[in-house]
Amino acid sequence: MDAVYRRGRASVAEVRAGLEDPPTYSAVRGMLRFLEDKGLLRHEQDGVR
Repeated sequence: MDAVYRRGRASVAEVRAGLEDPPTYSAVRGMLRFLEDKGLLRHEQDGVR
């Protein structure tokens, strides 16, 4: 979550770039979805991303 809060807005790729020894893309996506389900984050659709 710190990687997202530092940027304010971030894509999954940007979150991964901000992490030391990042997990897989799908793992980051899953964690962001989990945090969104808990109401800690929200997402915006940007084209197909």
